[in-house]
Order: sequence, then C-alpha cells, then structure tokens
Amino acid sequence: MVSGFGKIDCALYNLGMSKTGSQIESTDFVKGIARDIQGEGVDFLRGAIKFLYKYLDFRELDESNLKEEARIRWKRTADQVLRDKYVYKPKSCTDLVITFQALCEAKGCTTRFIKLTRVEGRGIHSMAEVKLPDGWYLVDIGG
Repeated sequence: MVSGFGKIDCALYNLGMSKTGSQIESTDFVKGIARDIQGEGVDFLRGAIKFLYKYLDFRELDESNLKEEARIRWKRTADQVLRDKYVYKPKSCTDLVITFQALCEAKGCTTRFIKLTRVEGRGIHSMAEVKLPDGWYLVDIGG
C-alpha cells in the first residue's frame, strides 16, 4: 500500500449497496463538490481524500457526545456528512468511506464498500474499493 492505496486483482467482499436512496447516493450537492476536486484516476482519489480531511471537522469523542455519536453511527448519508461538516475522530472510518465513495461515484467510478471485522476480539473497520481503468484500488481512508 502506498499513501493509503493498494492495487488489488479481485475483491473479497462486495456488499452490493444500491446507489439511489443509499448512503452513497451522489446527490447534486455531492456532485458539485466532486466537480471541484481536481485530477483523474489516482490523482482524483488523492484529491478527494485531501478534500475530506480539510473540509471535515474531526471531533473528539467524549462523555458529552457519546449518545449523539451512537445515534448517528452508520446512519448518515454522504450528503448529510458533507452538510454536517464533521465526523467523530475514533469512529470516523464509515462516514469517511461512504462520503469518499459518493464523491468517486459522482465522478463516474464504480465503488465497493468493505467492512472488516476481527475474528477474535472486537473491532470493525471500513474501507473502499474503487475501480479505475487499470483495475481495482483498495483505499483505507480512515486508517
């Protein structure tokens, strides 16, 4: 993996999310943001990641916002994340991934959502796969 990217030959997981009405739907708001991100291919992927890390506020999770984080965890759409302009720092990977996917889909790239769980112990992590002309790329935006 180089700078958060790793080219892979095949996908191990495909959750087959429906695009319209889903968390990764590319609304007009999302499309407008995607249009402003420069580059094609891997350059666009890097640009989208840079944009998200500059645009979003990474809030610390503490006792004062635990209930709010639990209420929105895995429920917001990419559009909502972008409009809210924040994610909770230690639990941000899913919000980052779905938002990244929506930006990529808005640029015409096919994406897949990857949810990783540990066999032993607790732990969940989200990543994205993005299909570019030369193959699938595994992107760990939240890691």
